[in-house]
Amino acid sequence: MKEWKSIAIIVLTNAVLFVGAILLWLAYVPLVIIFIAIIFIVLANVFLGAYLGPKQDRKSIDARANRQRRLYLKPFPFLPPVYQLGLDGDTITFRKFFTTKTFELSDIQEVQVKTTDQGPFAPDVFIVLLTSKGKCTIPHEIPGNLSLLDKLQELPGFSNETYIDAMSCCENRSFLCWKRQNKQA
Repeated sequence: MKEWKSIAIIVLTNAVLFVGAILLWLAYVPLVIIFIAIIFIVLANVFLGAYLGPKQDRKSIDARANRQRRLYLKPFPFLPPVYQLGLDGDTITFRKFFTTKTFELSDIQEVQVKTTDQGPFAPDVFIVLLTSKGKCTIPHEIPGNLSLLDKLQELPGFSNETYIDAMSCCENRSFLCWKRQNKQA
C-alpha cells in the first residue's frame, strides 16, 4: 500500500512541476528559467524516488547475497563449477578450477578456520587443511562443507568452541581448531 502512495506523490509532484513549466513557457519567460525548472523536476524525481522508494529489508539483502554467492561459485552455466568438494569414506577430494587435490583424513596435520572482512558478498570463511601433501584452502560456502565438518569433528580433540568463535568473527583472523599430536615414546 505504501508503494502506491509513494507513486501517487511522485506523479502529483511531476504534474504540478510540469504545469508550472508550461505556464512559464506560455508567459514568454526566457528559456534559461524553463531549463532550470526542468532540472528542478529531474532533481525532485531523484530525491523523491530515493526517499519514497522501496526500502530494503533483511530478506532482500540475503537474497542478493545468495545471488552473489551463486555467481561466485558458478559464474558461467556452461563451465564446470569453480569449486567442488567430494567425500568418499576417509578420502577428501577438493577441486579448484581445473586442479584437484586428494588426500586421506589421516594425512591432515592441522585444521584451521580463516576468516576475512570481505563478507557477505565474497567468501569470508575458509577451512584450511594442512596435510602432509601441502595446504588446502576450502571456502566454507561450497556444497559438501557440512559433510566435511562432520568428518573433521570426528578427529580426536577437535575444538568446536574455537570453530563457533571463528563462525562469529568478521575480522581477518585464523583459528586453530585441531592439531595432530605427535606421540612420543
